[in-house]
Amino acid sequence: MLDGLDRVDWAGLTHGRGPATDVPAALRALALGGASQAARALATLNETLCHQGGCYTASAAAIPFVAELALRPGPRTPGLLHLLRAIAAPACARMLAQGRTTRGYYADAAHSAAERDHTGTSTRVEAECHVAVARALPSLLSLLDSDDPAQVAAVLMLLGEFPSVGTDSTQRITAAMQRTDKPAARRAGLAALGHLSRSVEVDPADPILRRWLDPAQPLPIRIEAALSMTVQETARRDVLLEGLRHSDALFQSDTADRALFPRPGWTVDRVATCLARWRGGDAQRTETTQAIIAALPQVRAAGAATTGQTRALLATLAAGAPIEGLFRDRRRSMLSELDRQALQAIAAQGDWISGDAPNAMFATLMRRCGLPDTAHDLARFATRPGALARLLRR
Repeated sequence: MLDGLDRVDWAGLTHGRGPATDVPAALRALALGGASQAARALATLNETLCHQGGCYTASAAAIPFVAELALRPGPRTPGLLHLLRAIAAPACARMLAQGRTTRGYYADAAHSAAERDHTGTSTRVEAECHVAVARALPSLLSLLDSDDPAQVAAVLMLLGEFPSVGTDSTQRITAAMQRTDKPAARRAGLAALGHLSRSVEVDPADPILRRWLDPAQPLPIRIEAALSMTVQETARRDVLLEGLRHSDALFQSDTADRALFPRPGWTVDRVATCLARWRGGDAQRTETTQAIIAALPQVRAAGAATTGQTRALLATLAAGAPIEGLFRDRRRSMLSELDRQALQAIAAQGDWISGDAPNAMFATLMRRCGLPDTAHDLARFATRPGALARLLRR
C-alpha cells in the first residue's frame, strides 16, 4: 500500500501552504488511521492540494496515491474522488472557457512558462494534474458498479471533468443514471452531462437531458436537467421558474446532498443566474424578476441568502448589459416600477451581516451597481419621491 510514497521528494514540491512535507503523513493517516484521523487528513489535503482552486506540483505527485486509496472500499472513497475532481477541475475549466480541445490545451500548456498566476498555480501544473487524474480514471470507473450512491455520484462528477473521453463518458453516465434510483447519483450524472456539453469535444446532451424534464421526475432532478441544457426552450424555462417557486424543496435536496452541493441555496443561485441570462423580451424579463423577488423571502427564511440571488436579480434588470454602474447617477424619479419592486425586495431582506460586521461581498456588490449598501438607504432610494420632491427636481 502506498508503494513509492517515500521515493517522492516531497520537500522539493509545493502545495497551497508551502513545502509539501506534510503530504505523506496525511496520506498514511487516510490509509491507516481511524475515522476522525482520516477525516482530518482528507481536510488537510483538500486545503493544500487544491487550495482556493489552485493546483500545485505536490497535487500531481499525490494523485496516484489518492486514486489508490479511493479504490479501497469504504466511507472515505467519495471524499477522495471529490478531491481528485477538485484537482482536475481547474484545467477543465480553462479548456471550456477557451473553447479548446484537451489535446490542444495540453500542447499549449507544455510550451507555456511555469510562471504562476494570481491563484498561485500555473497552466503547466494544472495540465499535469489533469493528465495524472486521467491516467487513474480507467481504474476508478469500476466504482460505477458500487451499491453506494455517494461513490457512484462522485465518479459521475469526476467523469464530467474529462471531455476527451467524449461519447464513452456520455454513455457511461447515462447507463449509470438508468441503473440507479438514487436522486444524488442522478443529479450528479445530469450535472456531469451538462458540464461535458459545454466542451467542443462532446455533442450537447440536450436530447438526453430533455427526457429528465418529465413532470414525473422529482423537482430537484428536473431542475438539474434544465440547468444542464444548452438550448433555450419553453419547457426548460418553465422548470426553472417552478424551481424558484418551490425553492424550499431545492434547499432540502442541497442539504441532503452536501457532498455534491457545497451549501443550501447553491441550486437556487444557479437557477436564478440561468434565468437572468435568458435571452427574451420584456415580458420574460418581468416574469423572471418577479419570480426571483418572490423567492427571496424563502431564501432568507431558510438561512441560505447569498449575493448570488441578488446579483441575478440585478442582472435581470440590466437586460444583458453589465451591472456595474447600473444605477449610478440615476435619480429615484427615473426608476421604473420593476426597478422599484426589485430594489425594495432586496432591501426587505435587511442588512447583510457576517458576525457583527456588514457583509463585505454584499456591500461591494451594491456599490458596484451604484446603489446604497444598507437596507435603510436602499429602501429609501427605491421609494418613489413625493409630488413636492418631484416638483423641486424640475
